[in-house]
Amino acid sequence: MVQGDVPSSYKDAMSHSDSDAWLEACQDKLLSLQETRTYVPMHVEEVEANNVVGCQWVFTLKRGPDGSVEQYKVRIMAVLVRLTLSTMMRCLPL
Repeated sequence: MVQGDVPSSYKDAMSHSDSDAWLEACQDKLLSLQETRTYVPMHVEEVEANNVVGCQWVFTLKRGPDGSVEQYKVRIMAVLVRLTLSTMMRCLPL
């Protein structure tokens, strides 16, 4: 990955040459979500007993008019149930 490229996953971001900047952006986002009480960290053992929505990091760069990186931006997007075609076919009435 070339410096300035946008990572496609958290793992990519942490192996990127700008990993410190991406980590800081992730930490800022988590702190912001915790302060607004829209995110509650859970242990893996708690997931089965609760109605939990999965999530995925989305990374973007804010660039200046000259193309330089002005800000590392991250979002956490909800990931709902991923159905495969075979799972969907089993759910259809015959």
